[in-house]
Amino acid sequence: MYINITICFFCLTLIVFLLNKISPHPLLKLFQNWFRWITFSLIAGYILETTTWSSRPLWVHLSAGFALWFILETALYHFSIQMFNLSNIKLFPQYEKDTSQNLWPINTRALKIKEWINEHSFKPRVHLKAKLINEIQIRQAVYLNEEKSIQLNVLFVPQAKENIQIYFSFLSNFESGECLLTDNQNMPFGGYYPKNWQVSRWPLSNSLDYLFKTHIKKMEQKNLNLKIKEEDILYDTNLRQTELEKVNRNLGFMNQPQQREIISTRGCFRVWTEMWLLAYLGGTLS
Repeated sequence: MYINITICFFCLTLIVFLLNKISPHPLLKLFQNWFRWITFSLIAGYILETTTWSSRPLWVHLSAGFALWFILETALYHFSIQMFNLSNIKLFPQYEKDTSQNLWPINTRALKIKEWINEHSFKPRVHLKAKLINEIQIRQAVYLNEEKSIQLNVLFVPQAKENIQIYFSFLSNFESGECLLTDNQNMPFGGYYPKNWQVSRWPLSNSLDYLFKTHIKKMEQKNLNLKIKEEDILYDTNLRQTELEKVNRNLGFMNQPQQREIISTRGCFRVWTEMWLLAYLGGTLS
């Protein structure tokens, strides 16, 4: 019975892994993480049970396997955070105009996104890029709706094996100075946002339409006068980057510029926490 359950979870992990390779989705990745953790715990418990290394009850062996995976993955997360922290990657890079024409990847999903943008009357305004390190760049296409009250940012983030991950964010400003941001980024941030920002992150959503409807609903709940976007988008984008960096330095998430490490010890703990939340609960820090 025990070995059958172990094989079952191993097969589930493999199936979800293959499905996520064929058609990537954040929800499949979350299930994959849980099945992998449970499978590891079952295998560890089975080894302890059959080798008689321990005479304790089965639930103790399973708990030990569960805890061991937590320790191993925590060590991996801390290693990746420290590697990032000692690199020359900019946490809040400044953007510049992107004149390249090959911004969009050529695939079915990109075509559907373009169709949705056209159907909802979002007009292209500018292409931007920001250098992270060496030749690695984040690029984004910026659109505005007809009323110029909602800005849509389509973010292109390079992944392994030359793959491109696409994220979306909707941005609206109010005359009161408040900023409403709705996005689906599932990259760990862990930092702080300015008090006048209301940020809603939906890392398990790949639906541009769902994010748009959620943003519209939050705009209506605000019941405030919208600010029409007339300013330069590049200037506005870099202003937000500067504001984010200032807030995170003031609140202790980032170290001062003269220090080698980008993120403080407190900040590293917040990033680690958000990595766990994203991996196993699909959530982020508030």
